[in-house]
Amino acid sequence: MISQDDSVPYEWAGSTFSQLANLQPGTYTLQATATDNRGATNQTSIVFNVVASTGGNLLPIVDIITPKQGNNFPVGTNLKVQVNANDPDGTVSRVLIYLMVEH
Repeated sequence: MISQDDSVPYEWAGSTFSQLANLQPGTYTLQATATDNRGATNQTSIVFNVVASTGGNLLPIVDIITPKQGNNFPVGTNLKVQVNANDPDGTVSRVLIYLMVEH
């Protein structure tokens, strides 16, 4: 655990927590767990990569805005997907989405 926060906004930054500062190349998993006032908990996690530039070309950044990890939907839902993508040293030319079904 890096830290806990008991009030909004729930934010942490590398300028305050050494575990979040100066990340080196690799694949990281970030997990957050929330507990409500009655003791129920839920968690979510994301996996992200820290990469060195390859030949002076930084990788594009892509983020799924909706739906969020762990959302539940009723049968028959017409899903809306929103993705943000940008390139820190150029422009994004294409974004692809895939849907894999897990049973």
